[in-house]
Amino acid sequence: MRTLPVLGSTAIVMLAASSPALAKVEVFSTGLTGEAPRLASAKDGSLHVLYYAAGGLRHARLAAGSFTGDVLLPDSGTVSRAKYNRPSLDVGSDSIPHVVWGPAANWTDATTHSKGVWYWNGAATKQIFTDYTEYVALGVNGAGKKLFASAVVFLPGDTVGTGVASSELAGDVLGPFARFKMSDGEGKHVRFCKGEDGALHLVWRFQRVRYARHDGSAWSAVEGLGGAPPSSAELPSCAVDSKGRPHVAWLRWQDTGGGKWAPVDLRYAAKGTSGWAPDAEGAVIRTLAAGGTSPVVAVAGDAVLVAWSEGSTLWSRLSRDSGVTFEPAEAQATELDPGSDLSDNSPQLPLVVHEGKFQTVYARKDGTLARAVWALTTPSVDAGVDASSDTGSGVDASSVADVGGDVRSSEAGSDRELGDLDGGCGCRLVAARPAGAAWSLALVGLFALRRTRRAKGFTSRLPVPPIEVLAGSIARWARVRGRARNVPEVRGPAGTAS
Repeated sequence: MRTLPVLGSTAIVMLAASSPALAKVEVFSTGLTGEAPRLASAKDGSLHVLYYAAGGLRHARLAAGSFTGDVLLPDSGTVSRAKYNRPSLDVGSDSIPHVVWGPAANWTDATTHSKGVWYWNGAATKQIFTDYTEYVALGVNGAGKKLFASAVVFLPGDTVGTGVASSELAGDVLGPFARFKMSDGEGKHVRFCKGEDGALHLVWRFQRVRYARHDGSAWSAVEGLGGAPPSSAELPSCAVDSKGRPHVAWLRWQDTGGGKWAPVDLRYAAKGTSGWAPDAEGAVIRTLAAGGTSPVVAVAGDAVLVAWSEGSTLWSRLSRDSGVTFEPAEAQATELDPGSDLSDNSPQLPLVVHEGKFQTVYARKDGTLARAVWALTTPSVDAGVDASSDTGSGVDASSVADVGGDVRSSEAGSDRELGDLDGGCGCRLVAARPAGAAWSLALVGLFALRRTRRAKGFTSRLPVPPIEVLAGSIARWARVRGRARNVPEVRGPAGTAS
């Protein structure tokens, strides 16, 4: 295999695109002490966290590498970590946080129960509902409309408060509720997710995962996922990709006999133009040998990440092709507090895409909160240079999009393979120190021109030089320049010098 230099910037010039690679997770201290956090990414570049702490719910935001503005939400001092009143956090397009939470306690005896829903608008708290609810959620769409949902809600005239219902929150006033039409009439564990188009998507469960989409004015018909007998689909999470397609992950329980139910595996499905794939029962992401928490899902481009915890270990699986296939599961951290809302019936891990990276926050065994970050590394097509070198040499990705090949990242000065430019070349790209960005642009252009002419059958009285001639010319130039600039030489077949 022949080797050619990539000339121009101190950065590696990559001439072909590849699928994203997931870097090993990095863990950062937040400086916060608490448990059961929630996350939301804002358009102003800040990352919002909501968490339980002594005294109630607290909110902080990450900006410039540190969490600041840590405040106690008024009137949240009686909130517990119980699954039925878990708080919900979302951030509007104006980067203002919005939080709702349910009553302080569930049924206290056979006839009485706590009541109420509270809403915090980033500055003040107000009770927005006075009757009983379970499992509340809030989503803010791209136009700023706030939608509230509850899995169980008692409305005027109700004797039984079953049935997931939704209402618009205008300012701090709830509008009329409307119940979703479902065959089983009950629900739990409601969660919103939002796409780039600003549309809100809602998932919940009771035996099956339920899904609906709000287009800004009305809800779609309810669809069902998972839950084929003798199993039950529980605790769903959702995310929406750039094409508006929902991705859903959930925990599957199964009757193991005698009415004893246990979590058996984690499932995933994505909706396309022809329905849910691989099907409505989903693909198995993880078989659980000794229990585990419900999965959470996030999407960045074609990359789909599903994360969950088993005991004190954080796990994840990555898909590079929009959920068609997944890489093997990887253990990412082993310091999670398994008693901090990490039971098999409580979705505990928030997962968002922030600044192009998958991020979560979790409670450590010492009571502090940690932030875990998965970095996506995707080689880009760029023959440009940095500010200290020549300018005007950038290459648009579309101009070399047909070069092809599997590109792997490399460091300047190394000789690691970056992949073939095309099947007829068999060349390797070798990183080079700056030696004139114009040569990079010329090299890219010559390769692209040769490929285009071959593909279209063009002939010319001034043909593009054969690759061997081009390589030899560059090699002679590189040997002269390389003595002064330490540029790697162009090697010929079998690694011999040209």
